[in-house]
Amino acid sequence: MKTSYFAWLVFLFIFILSCTENPFFEEKRVISNDGSYITGKITLQGETDHSGIYIWVRGLGVSSFTGADGTFKLLLPAVASQPGKGLTGFYPVYFFMSNFRVDSVSLYIRNGLAEFPQAGFSKKGELLRTIDLAGLLTISVGVSPDLLISGDADSSFNEGTQTWQYTNHLDTIKIKTRFRFKAGSEDVRLNIPLNRSGQPAYQLLKKVDTGKIIQVLNTGFYQWGVFNGVEGDVIEFNSQAVFFEKAGGISATEPAEGFYHFLPALILTQTGLPTGLLQSLKPCLFENKATTRFADIPVRIVSEQVEFRQFKD
Repeated sequence: MKTSYFAWLVFLFIFILSCTENPFFEEKRVISNDGSYITGKITLQGETDHSGIYIWVRGLGVSSFTGADGTFKLLLPAVASQPGKGLTGFYPVYFFMSNFRVDSVSLYIRNGLAEFPQAGFSKKGELLRTIDLAGLLTISVGVSPDLLISGDADSSFNEGTQTWQYTNHLDTIKIKTRFRFKAGSEDVRLNIPLNRSGQPAYQLLKKVDTGKIIQVLNTGFYQWGVFNGVEGDVIEFNSQAVFFEKAGGISATEPAEGFYHFLPALILTQTGLPTGLLQSLKPCLFENKATTRFADIPVRIVSEQVEFRQFKD
């Protein structure tokens, strides 16, 4: 009797194990996606930082950006916000960095939700492969000098009028912007707002520690310049940024202390770029206006730093 009872307990224990999940192998579980989002990884050829790549779904009005490792998560619009009871059809998902070759995949949606697995996506709604964007154009910015001292203008005191006499002067930074075309860039169009001297009309001043554009330096818009090239071609601009300074303080045009990048205002177009993508980032695309919105279009630029420092006696 005891042997039979023990055998029954062993059988019951084995049966329970077969009907429940083993916690030691829980990491092998595949959690399905409910169809409300997609994930994946996008990289830039030859780069170690893959942040800022734009992911945009045409026809759905949703977008996202990659992190430094190239991964992203993009939420689809809530079904309740879609026309009818949810959209059904194929929608292209674009991956965009303006001086790299744009790429895309197709996403099928039924009644407002993506169905997984599907071509290009796993059961979890993740891209089945890492998408590596090929470079089309390298952009570099050199500056000289790399240090400006603010508040070091000469001043003197006039006893007769009891007023300070200021000697104003200009702080000037020379900026060399260089564009080099790479293989496969024959269809790329480089659009730059130019001044009457044929140099970039707008320079964006970006603070390094915050990543924010704090000024747009404007030398006067004259026309849009459109440039193209083939592998190995180089286009260079030599411009300057002039800061007006008064003795005893920093004028409104002098930035606060810190490190900065100078970035040219530009718009790059290429074959395969869908209508609406650039406008989703900068609605007034070719406006003749000095605006920080140029910085909303993702582009990879290598720029030297310039430091602004307050003069101290």
